[in-house]
Amino acid sequence: MPGEPRLPRRVSMTALIILGVPSALFGLSSLLHPVLPDGVTRFIDPALSLTCHRLPQRLLTMPWGPSGLCSRCTGFWLGLLTCALTLHLSRRAPASLVPAVLLLLPGLVDVVLLMAGLWSGSNLVRSVTGLAGGWGFGMLMWPMAPAVARKRKSQHGGR
Repeated sequence: MPGEPRLPRRVSMTALIILGVPSALFGLSSLLHPVLPDGVTRFIDPALSLTCHRLPQRLLTMPWGPSGLCSRCTGFWLGLLTCALTLHLSRRAPASLVPAVLLLLPGLVDVVLLMAGLWSGSNLVRSVTGLAGGWGFGMLMWPMAPAVARKRKSQHGGR
C-alpha cells in the first residue's frame, strides 16, 4: 500500500534469496525435468524426492513430458517464487497475515478431504491449491526477513 514504509533493499534482497532461490530451483527443475540432460536429473532427483512423493499419476503432464514433482508441489514452489519476486519488487511486507492463512486453507482442506476419502481432486485443483499455498507460505515467511538480515549483518560486523 502507498502509505506503508518500504523495506530496505538489503532486507528485501535477503528475503528474495532465502525464499526465491530454492523455490526457483525446485519449481523450474520440476517444469524442465523432462528436457534436462540425464546427468542433471541424476543430480537433482534425490533433492526432488526429499520434498515430494512424485507419484506418476499426480505429475503434471506437459507437451515435453511429465513434471519432476507432483502438481501440488510444482504449484507450491512456483507460488512461493512469484510471491517472493512480487514482494521483493514492491519492497513491502504484507500488512496482515490473514490473507496468507486464507491462501493456505484450500490446500489443507483438499489434503484432509483426500485423506478422509471424501474427495479426489484433479491435478488442476492440486496445482491451484499448491500455487495458493506457496503464496500463503511466502507471505508468512516474508516478515521474518528483517530479523534474518539483522542477524546476518551482526555476524559480518555491520557490513
